[in-house]
Formats: sequence, C-alpha cells, structure tokens
Amino acid sequence: MAVRKPRLTPTERDTLPLLNVVIPPWEGSHPFNVGQDIEKYTPQELRKVASTKQRRTDFFEKTLLAIWYATGEQAVPYAFKTADQSVRSLDAGCLGFLSNREPPEIILLLDEEGFIRAVEPAFGLIDRYRMLGGDRLRLTVTLSTGQPDAQSLAEEDEPLGFDPAAQVDDRLKKESLITIREGAREFRKAVLLQWESCALSGCTVRDALEAAHLHRYGGVNTNHLRNGIILRADIHRLFDRHLISLHYHNGDLVFSVSRGLSNSEYQDFDQKRIMERDLPERRPHPVVVQKHYEEFCRMERNRSTEH
Repeated sequence: MAVRKPRLTPTERDTLPLLNVVIPPWEGSHPFNVGQDIEKYTPQELRKVASTKQRRTDFFEKTLLAIWYATGEQAVPYAFKTADQSVRSLDAGCLGFLSNREPPEIILLLDEEGFIRAVEPAFGLIDRYRMLGGDRLRLTVTLSTGQPDAQSLAEEDEPLGFDPAAQVDDRLKKESLITIREGAREFRKAVLLQWESCALSGCTVRDALEAAHLHRYGGVNTNHLRNGIILRADIHRLFDRHLISLHYHNGDLVFSVSRGLSNSEYQDFDQKRIMERDLPERRPHPVVVQKHYEEFCRMERNRSTEH
C-alpha cells in the first residue's frame, strides 16, 4: 500500500505568504500548481520526479525568475497566495529539472524538517535570462490584481536590442572572423540550453557544437538568445557563408541548402522542417531569420549567374 506523502497542514496553508503578483495562464497542467492539497518535497525526492526540457519547463523558469525580480529579488516560497487569492505551489518536476542541472540553476532553502520551503535562482539561471532583458522578464507577471499585459508577452513584438539593418563595424567584423567575441561563452551556454543539439543534424557531441549568430556578430548586443541557434561546427561555417539558411513557413522552421552543395552530404538537409511545436520557446526571431534568408537567396542568384 502506497504511503501518503506529507502535505501542508491547515495551519501552514492559513499562514502562506502573500505575493502581490498574478501568474500568467498556461494551457494544460500549470507548472505553478493551483490548489490547497500541497505535497511536501525534500531535495532528494526531486531527483525522482524531475521533468525533461520542454516548453512547460521554459515557462516555469522564466516565470520563477520574473517573480524573483517582482518581489525585490527575495526567495520565492514553495507555496504562496497570489494577488487574486489563488493558492500556488511550485511544480516538483520543474524544480527537479532546474536543481539537477550541472551546475544547479536554483538554490533550495529548507525548513527545520528538511522540506523545501523556498527557492532562489542561481547565478547561471540569472545570467542566462539576462540576455533576454531583465525589464521584459519583469513584465511576465503582474504587480497588481490586474491581468498579465498581453502586449508585453507577445513574442513577435519583443525588441531585439540591436538593429539588424545596421552596418557592422569593421573592427567587430575582424573580431568575428577570429572568434574573439565579447560574451561568447555565455552566449553559447544560453543557446545550447535552448537547443541541446544541432538544430539541423541533431548532433549532440558538445565539442562539435557552436552557437551561430543569425545576424552577424556586431558586439555584445547581438548576443541575444533569439539571434542564436546551435549548429555543428561544419554546418555553422556553411551557415555563415549563406550556403545554408532557414525561413519560417506556417510557423515551422525550414532549412534550405545551396544548389552548390547538391552533390554533397549536406543536400540531405535541404527542406528539413522543425515543427512549430518542437521549437524552443525562445525560437529564432523572425526578423533576423528573414534577413539571413534574403541574403541567402541573393547570393544563390549570384552563384547561379557565375555558373
């Protein structure tokens, strides 16, 4: 007979802290659980219930960090009440996902009995989302009893923080060619956490993977998560030379391979499609995708006339 897990007591539920936030909605099982029957967990138990990376865990970590910002960078309680009077608790699977990363991306704070009472984002999580813009993260939750600002959550309206049409300084071009790039390590780590493998080949060998800029590197501002994609090193070089590109079609991401590679193994990747549902939440921004694809098409026309 299964042993019933420890739950919050009525007294503990009555004294839950109040956070002056409203949690954004989520379709399906919400990663900020709603309800009074709240199970308690120890750090050891998180290893057994950990989720895998998915859109739900992306939503959880972004919202968790937004709550942390919104409450003055205070530890986020494991269970709490919100401004709309709902009772929430942190999903154990999502907590397990973040605590089991290497290194862990959350710090677990325990009560006297060894159960999780609150969590804080670790530096790795903070640093990764810093690239997305702290101000935007602060808008993910609402600091009142109002509803989340739909405009602030609109993916396509998110500013990139740089102008894709701007000319790249010649000195930065030189830096790009010899891969001396400010923030390169942090950029690779952040993009790799989003994709986990080469977007085109599926390669998972970390030493063979690189973070490719869709809009050519032009300083630290172009190290934006939505200006990046993970590619195998050889594919990255072809991508930078616009022999391979990509574009959106009905929400899916579709790759195109130059006719100049038609007799190579790369031709097998032509028209490879990543379905919208399989794309990471911070998928490549349509503006930089379109710009890369337009340059690919222009160079394809030039390559055709040369032959």
